[in-house]
Amino acid sequence: MATTIDRPNREALQRGIDIYRDAVRDFIVRNLKRVKGTNVSQLLLDAAGRNPQVYNWRKERLDRGDDPGSVIDVADFPHIVAHHWREVFQRASNSSVAMRNRMHLIAEGRNFVAHPDAADIGIGYTIGRLDDIANVMREINASDAIRQIDEGQTTLNPSPPPPPLRIS
Repeated sequence: MATTIDRPNREALQRGIDIYRDAVRDFIVRNLKRVKGTNVSQLLLDAAGRNPQVYNWRKERLDRGDDPGSVIDVADFPHIVAHHWREVFQRASNSSVAMRNRMHLIAEGRNFVAHPDAADIGIGYTIGRLDDIANVMREINASDAIRQIDEGQTTLNPSPPPPPLRIS
């Protein structure tokens, strides 16, 4: 018996975000390692800025020996890249500010799929975020991730179900 996906667009976007998360984590850590005179853990702590919750949580995990990539997630990416743009990421990507803007949109999409409501999301929004993900992947030369995202787009639902009727 075949199983059906109740929210195929949301599921497709979630798969894209998971692929993006793994590829960009690797990109961020790999490029932070190239900064002479410091270590990745300190650079990640610096990017936490003035948010004591983020700083303390990261510091605790890094101090106990967790992998630096495991202490960052999709919502952190635009902040880390912006914080270390000039000395690290401007040279490491094929892009300009457009990449940072796309990262913010992807983080918004991640928040959207992480806190789902009852309905599926629209195909336009899903394709827009998957396109942002594919563009960032191109800018960081993550061709395997692009291929995985392109394959995932085949499961989109062009017309999400209508919202349930409310009878009062």
